[in-house]
Amino acid sequence: MKSVSFLVSVLLATALSTQASAHSKKDPLAREAAMATIIESVDAGTAASIQTRAELIKRQHASLRELHQSDTADRGSIRTARQALRDSRREMGREIRRVLDEQPELRAQLKSQRQTLRQQRRLSKFVIANDDAFNLLTNAAPADLQQSLSDNRELLATARSAIRDARDSGASKTQVKSLVRHSRELFQSHRASVGRILTDNAAVQTQLLAMADEAGFKHRARKH
Repeated sequence: MKSVSFLVSVLLATALSTQASAHSKKDPLAREAAMATIIESVDAGTAASIQTRAELIKRQHASLRELHQSDTADRGSIRTARQALRDSRREMGREIRRVLDEQPELRAQLKSQRQTLRQQRRLSKFVIANDDAFNLLTNAAPADLQQSLSDNRELLATARSAIRDARDSGASKTQVKSLVRHSRELFQSHRASVGRILTDNAAVQTQLLAMADEAGFKHRARKH
């Protein structure tokens, strides 16, 4: 149980950004889902405290990113900003662990939620790589998402090709990071659409999982 408590604390303490940081392997959709679940499960005072801490972390994270990108920031300023962010995350972690210690049923709910989101993340990647899986998902999608799925798949292919071309041509790290960030944003949009479809179609999710298992498709981080 301790590992689940620690994981949720880390997920929430990395801030409610809509995209992952360039160096983070944390899952932004999982963070947001976990935050929403916890906020709904606590009293108003605790919810306000958690949200205030999350907004502070978000601002501190943005400030630290700006310092890293600045040509004039000194190491001392970066070190101070990084420590302030760590302290805020630590305080957030303590508060989340207290909530989970008081509500073991919430811990179990978050664990189940995390497993579902992990499956959906895996399938979001699988339908990009596998035409049969993509067609199955598209046929199950409501009309307003069918074109979005197709567009996102093409945009992701283009974005990842641009990353490879940029690296091959010797583009700067800043340029490559910008392209990678754009690719991740596209994937999160695609994944949100996939999650919406699968949430309403358990049978399709089961079928896709079986297809992914049969194809030997592993859930792993993509190396751009």
